[in-house]
Amino acid sequence: MAPRVDLDHGLIVPLRLMLPRPDLPVIPIITQPARSFSPYNARATGAALRAAIEESGLRVAMLATGGLSHFLDPGKFGQVDEEFDTYVLDMLKAGRGPDLGSLEPYPLLDHGQYEFMNWLIMLGIVGPGVKGTVYSYEPMEASGGGWAVVGMDTAAAGLDLGERAAATAG
Repeated sequence: MAPRVDLDHGLIVPLRLMLPRPDLPVIPIITQPARSFSPYNARATGAALRAAIEESGLRVAMLATGGLSHFLDPGKFGQVDEEFDTYVLDMLKAGRGPDLGSLEPYPLLDHGQYEFMNWLIMLGIVGPGVKGTVYSYEPMEASGGGWAVVGMDTAAAGLDLGERAAATAG
């Protein structure tokens, strides 16, 4: 546990654009995927958070940020894996997002870096069967990643999580 964590652009920018009021409570979940990466454990963490949300009775909105095929290392910086990004977005549209947590970690890392774990946590919160609406996707080599905005409408799937979940890559 870190004594202090500064929030970066991956959280500040989406919150500034999405919050209707700046005084709404926000609980950031900061992941440190460089230490370890387990797609299964990311999905399981999300499922545990879903249980806590359901038990709380509170209205909750979820926001996951991070790249799909987002490469930061010098060996692949600037590359975008559009085939992988399309695969992920197709899985979300089909309501199979949580299945991505069954991918093997090392081959998954070959398609992008660790930020995808944030999406897997959010998909664990959302649960199976929730279909995503892809609002936008843009491969941007200049920033080394595929950027997307996806809405996951939990209410349409009959889940009582209170609000729509959203994922933004980048």
